[in-house]
Amino acid sequence: LQLQVDVHNDSSQGLVLSNIGNTYLAKGDFENARTYFTQALQVREKLKVPGDIADTLHNLAETSMKTGQFDQAQEQYLKALELRRGAGDQKGAAIESSGMGSLFAYQGRYGAAVNAQQDALKGFQASKEQGFMATEILMAYGNALAQAGRGEEAAKSLADALAAAREQKSQPQIAAGLGYQGDNAYYRGDSRTATSLYAEASQAAAKTGDAQLILRIKMGLARLAIQQGKFPAALVSLKGLGEEADSLASRYIATECLLLRGQALIGTRDYAGAEKELKSAVLRSEKLGLRSLQAQSHFQLGRVTELTGKTGDSKSQYDEARRVGDEIVKEANNDALKKRADLADIFAAK
Repeated sequence: LQLQVDVHNDSSQGLVLSNIGNTYLAKGDFENARTYFTQALQVREKLKVPGDIADTLHNLAETSMKTGQFDQAQEQYLKALELRRGAGDQKGAAIESSGMGSLFAYQGRYGAAVNAQQDALKGFQASKEQGFMATEILMAYGNALAQAGRGEEAAKSLADALAAAREQKSQPQIAAGLGYQGDNAYYRGDSRTATSLYAEASQAAAKTGDAQLILRIKMGLARLAIQQGKFPAALVSLKGLGEEADSLASRYIATECLLLRGQALIGTRDYAGAEKELKSAVLRSEKLGLRSLQAQSHFQLGRVTELTGKTGDSKSQYDEARRVGDEIVKEANNDALKKRADLADIFAAK
């Protein structure tokens, strides 16, 4: 970087700044990533090369999304998408659409997530390019289908993506694909298959050094432990996971940790502790607009208040959980979503 600054090579300086940012992003150091991406954007905007500007906006959007700044991420993705389309960059536009799809999924907008990933897949298929990004987008599409309650469709896309990742010997994608297959099995209530897939994914992820990926798979194992009634073990695991998520500024996972800790504490009959965690989960999920976690947090808080005899409070919590849950299902236009393992209790409650 200093060499490029010394010779006043702005184009190479922008590239090096971007590469440093990507290195920090891969390590999960989002604040340093944002710092270097912002510097790269300033350099590249002076040069007015649309593709380079779009690349940097995309990287900033990825950083914003991982740190829970969803409105900012959406604005950055849309600016990048506009530049891609203006330049006739079909493949680049597909990548931005896929990023938007991941953002929508965090927000519990599963219908929009599937549509965005489907557009991305079509765009990439039209470019006829194979390799890492083609596999990445197919995997993201499969994950969106799973989250939307379309498990059978998801299974095919995820199997195809995993086969491609193995053919390309892409270890991070192999781990991610196995993790998504584990999620799909979990959503469908198949805990035995989910356990096996998460275990395999965990072994594969350990070889990558990707902190975010490892953390996400560990979260899947924690969800399963709670589903299987292993509450003390889940609490031990979640304490470390919550601290790690906070250190990585991964706000979605940190919020989910609060929710899961609340559920586990209910299982150990520590109702005071559960209420504290779940109230925090409600506040965080509402602030960040994480509708799926919001619905689940209200429901679990309803359980706590019911178990402690606060029937009036429990009804209002159950009602709010159902209201948000109904919004999620309506947006996805898929009643099968009501059967997703982590949402089913909300719709089963009288």
